[in-house]
Amino acid sequence: MTAVPQRARSADLPPAPSLPPDVPAQGGTLTHACAAESSPSPPPRATRIRVAGLDLARALAVLGMMTVHLTPLVSDDGMRPLAWIVASGNSAALFAVLAGVGVGLTTGRNHPPSGRAWTGAALNLVVRTLFIGTLGLLLGFLVDADQASIILPTYAVLFVMLVPILRASARFDLVLGLLAAVGAPLVSHVIRRTWELPGSAALASNPNLTLVDLAADPAGSLVTVMLTGTFPALTWFAYACVGLGIGRTAIGRRHVAASLLAWGAALAAFAALAGWLLLDVVGGRTQLAAVASRSMSLEAYTDILVWGADGTLPTTTRWWNAVLAPHTGTPLDLLFTLGIACGVLGACLIVGRVVARPLRPLTTLGSMPLSAYVGHLLMLQVPVLADASWLSLLVQFAILLVAAGLWRLWFSRGPLEMVLGVFTSTVKRWLPSEPPAPARG
Repeated sequence: MTAVPQRARSADLPPAPSLPPDVPAQGGTLTHACAAESSPSPPPRATRIRVAGLDLARALAVLGMMTVHLTPLVSDDGMRPLAWIVASGNSAALFAVLAGVGVGLTTGRNHPPSGRAWTGAALNLVVRTLFIGTLGLLLGFLVDADQASIILPTYAVLFVMLVPILRASARFDLVLGLLAAVGAPLVSHVIRRTWELPGSAALASNPNLTLVDLAADPAGSLVTVMLTGTFPALTWFAYACVGLGIGRTAIGRRHVAASLLAWGAALAAFAALAGWLLLDVVGGRTQLAAVASRSMSLEAYTDILVWGADGTLPTTTRWWNAVLAPHTGTPLDLLFTLGIACGVLGACLIVGRVVARPLRPLTTLGSMPLSAYVGHLLMLQVPVLADASWLSLLVQFAILLVAAGLWRLWFSRGPLEMVLGVFTSTVKRWLPSEPPAPARG
């Protein structure tokens, strides 16, 4: 596999949870479902701060995604720009973790659903799967993979993959997510090395799936989403699972935010140290270079180690799993980016407690992440806004900030979030209500 620097590495923003009808107003608008349990009285200050922290993390993920797409890949001195190093791979992981957090917040928070509540939560995710997946397949007609890789079809699969563990506790989800981060890349390596997987040449050249691709080559489309695409659902399940576990905690508490920051930093440091030990101390780099020299050029090999890959790595040797680079999908890549995502989320929750009001333009944008993501992809189709430059980044981000602020003057949720809310609310009305508890005595 030849890896080349591309701007096609990012993730979609997790759709903001639906607004319950009885959530109290906050600052003239309604809070969304990541707030604490609603009540007729105004929410406590901690609830407002917690919402600001979550939306701040979403806004930073938006900015990181746009940085990867729009900034020059090489600085004037021939080096990788610092902003690209910080954002590449990390913003995508943050989006995926936040998607799992959103699922946790809208399916019972720290009280996993059971009975008919579980049925309603599962149907909610199925509706999100259909909406997000269809939207992603439609965007595939417009957005070329050289501009951005669309993660929405992968999100659709991830939502379905979370259904069986909706009843699980936060601890179970977190442990399962970490195990998936280590084990899923190894399973993917074995599968891709052992079997000849289906997939058309069209999917290989442009992995942004469309409705036509799904109809013409359903097996190849599924393999692309699950195993060989830029965002393989098999390995990305680790992000969504950890996010679900975070959403099952009392995320508004100070100790949770501090724990996310501390454990995230420790996990990222562990992954970086393990990568150095495996490649440079044990001798993996020498063995990897010897094997790679027989199947790819020196330039392609260097590109993988410096710039990363497009979701997967070759299967010519097990030492590929010791690489730590953006979008390589190795255990170390997943653990490192999971640590960064958890640390950033914890830091945002802490900052949101201290300076929520000055950050309102950012948190407003972060409250409508799906709309912001799609808006960015559409702006990439405008030639004057799609140039790889800092000016394009600033102009696009400013447009999104202004548009989100103006939209919030009249509506409580983003436009696409509102449409999704209509579908999920309709399905909820179809569900039978819980039977009354039997009388005692």
